[in-house]
Amino acid sequence: PTDGYKAKESDKKKEGMNEVVVDEKLSFVKDVKMEKRDDELAAKVVEEAKQRALELAQKKLLEGSDRPSLANLDAGAYARLRDAVKNEIRTLRALLETVEAKEKERVWVTNQTVGDLDDSRLVDGATGETTIFKRRAAATPPPGAAQKHPKRLLFSFDVSASMARFDPEDRRLARSAAVAVLIMEGFANFQHKYDYSIIAHNGDSPCIEIVQFGCPPRTELDKFAVIKAIYGGTSCRTGDNTLGSAKIAVEKVLEREADDYFVVLLSDANVT
Repeated sequence: PTDGYKAKESDKKKEGMNEVVVDEKLSFVKDVKMEKRDDELAAKVVEEAKQRALELAQKKLLEGSDRPSLANLDAGAYARLRDAVKNEIRTLRALLETVEAKEKERVWVTNQTVGDLDDSRLVDGATGETTIFKRRAAATPPPGAAQKHPKRLLFSFDVSASMARFDPEDRRLARSAAVAVLIMEGFANFQHKYDYSIIAHNGDSPCIEIVQFGCPPRTELDKFAVIKAIYGGTSCRTGDNTLGSAKIAVEKVLEREADDYFVVLLSDANVT
């Protein structure tokens, strides 16, 4: 929701700073001037050097020695974001607390008309009874049953250049940042029930790992770094890797046994 928002003079760009502005309607402004690349200057850039730089950046990311490109947001941005979605965080946490285990244990179901012969029903079979068989089936866990494995969730965020380019119009990038805050705050201290990961996709890569499974951000500084990564990821080449990210997300979420599996993918691409 962004109707009625008007930028104040105090919200204008500070030197070297990308400022996230939040108003009472959860409006966000990425106060960054998008400059067009000069075609003549871009033509002079050696393609091999650009590709090499990209490969080195991805290598550092995979080795865990560095995070994705981080935007230089103002220090109070995360606190304002969290305060703006505090009601949604409270609602999500209440919902997560009530979710029951879904993993089903296989048991013997008796009184069946087909299946393996139930030795305890031989006499009944001699008298003409037909429900003397048993078979293996998944039993629904009773209410309140403990989960043997946490549910695995993978969230894939779109951080393509278009997310930043059109953010002043519909706040699509700011809304993504709000969703990330909601995830990190809502799932906090639920590691025994939920295991989540956050990746991103843009014109450079279908999978930029931001939060790994089993390693949720715990401090406000770590959570703020996730928001910076979402904004910083938009400094990329034009292009779209939505479908590639969806494929990788499904593969990653299924890597380990879990009570249930979910993939949530955000994209502004038209994939119909």
